[in-house]
Amino acid sequence: MLITTIGGSASNSYASVDEIDLYLATTGYDLTLWNTIGSSGKERLAKIACKILDSFPVIGSSADDANSDNWDTVHVPQALKFPRDEDSQPIYGSDTIPTEVKEAQAELVYFAALDYAQSNPAALKVGKLSVKGDFAAEYTSGGNFMSSFGAPARTVVLFLLRPYIKRGVLV
Repeated sequence: MLITTIGGSASNSYASVDEIDLYLATTGYDLTLWNTIGSSGKERLAKIACKILDSFPVIGSSADDANSDNWDTVHVPQALKFPRDEDSQPIYGSDTIPTEVKEAQAELVYFAALDYAQSNPAALKVGKLSVKGDFAAEYTSGGNFMSSFGAPARTVVLFLLRPYIKRGVLV
């Protein structure tokens, strides 16, 4: 089950399957394969894509850190890197996930599904990321995941995330 609560302590995705479907419908991509994947498979791919996005070095700090000194509230850390603050000021709103982040997640989901279809259907391996069977996912941090998806995915995702990635850091 995807949890897309902004700043939530149990969130595991920036975009819902519906948001991913809507975005992909605007891309002009061939969605034949995508449309054959069931919702549970799409959710698993969305979680993997979210973890890949959260492996990027991004500017600012978690939006929840800005409020951590407020003694009137209980501090519960957010599970994901977005939303972000910079110098205690929201970069784009502490109650918002940037559209570009959701679109980058959708791009990764789509290219992961293509990679799955073009590889051995019994197993997909991307760096230290592996998906087996009906998109049951295992994820370990580290490694350069983007290189396995090829230049088109890398270019699109990095273009979408450019306002949020730390300058001078190779990803």
